[in-house]
Amino acid sequence: MVDETWRLRWDSIDKTPDPAWFVRFLDESRRSVPPPSLEAAQKFFAFFQVDEGHRVLDVGCGTGLHSQLLAHLVGKNGSVTGIDYSDLMVTSAQKRADRSGLSLEYRKGDANGLEFADNSFDRVWSMALLQHLESPSKAVAEMARVAKPGGLVCSLEHDWETLVIDATDHGTAQKITGLHCDSIRAGRVGRQVPRLFRESGLSQVTVTGMPMVMDNLPLLEDCVLGPIGARAVGIGLVTEAELKSLVSDLRQRSAQGNTLWSFLMFRVLGRKP
Repeated sequence: MVDETWRLRWDSIDKTPDPAWFVRFLDESRRSVPPPSLEAAQKFFAFFQVDEGHRVLDVGCGTGLHSQLLAHLVGKNGSVTGIDYSDLMVTSAQKRADRSGLSLEYRKGDANGLEFADNSFDRVWSMALLQHLESPSKAVAEMARVAKPGGLVCSLEHDWETLVIDATDHGTAQKITGLHCDSIRAGRVGRQVPRLFRESGLSQVTVTGMPMVMDNLPLLEDCVLGPIGARAVGIGLVTEAELKSLVSDLRQRSAQGNTLWSFLMFRVLGRKP
């Protein structure tokens, strides 16, 4: 089997064998998300209290889906800036913004060293970013630094130790999900973010647990069973026969409409004093 764990290297997308895979993955994993509109933005970001005229930063913007939603909320008098460490993501996000007609700025940037002055943004947002960083606490401190006094900072992160798969061979499935969590740089960061927010000086920290229930087996195979299964076999955690049996079982379940896998995300909101 070929070890394809490069698919976990979100911190170095442009250096992987197939950078475009990450764009395809984001598009596939968000197929159920409605196209950006004012109504969709108001629904998704109701908790974030984004007003017209606000200046907003999207850290780790990816293809820019959330930046586009935020742009609908800030209006012509506000601004939304998205940064990402990947040139490919920045280019993709800008092309999509140009097609949408929304006024958005994208640039390459490092979450561990944001190139913005202190107290620059009314709102700072990130999703699925901290889990890929060597020092999530440094990135949180940077997001807090660039937020204005009274401004809000929000992080939405996975806790990959909560990943479960409905399978006949629970033991093999559990070994794969455990290795998947350990293979991500900060796979358990979701549960740590509230503490990191408080340590960065943010106050009024609130936490919302958000269970994500999935029925897309090809997505699970592409991002977990394929790359992590290969690694599990390579290190002797499971046998090739066990992995093949697990995949076969899940495909049979999928054919019957019985695919279910799930994980927990934590949405953490804090205010800069």
